[in-house]
Amino acid sequence: MMPGSHLVEVCAAREGIETQPRQLCPPPPGTAIDRTVRELAVSVGQRSDTGGGGGLATT
Repeated sequence: MMPGSHLVEVCAAREGIETQPRQLCPPPPGTAIDRTVRELAVSVGQRSDTGGGGGLATT
């Protein structure tokens, strides 16, 4: 019974670790995510400028 209950505790702790940071700490990671999104947008913009219509603009 001990190993099983320990696994349950580990799973619960893991779920807490996985769910809490997303809810409690969006601002610090958010800035990094915004930065990467901007970099991706810039790279997509450069691609569309040089490539004549990037992957997002194809219709």
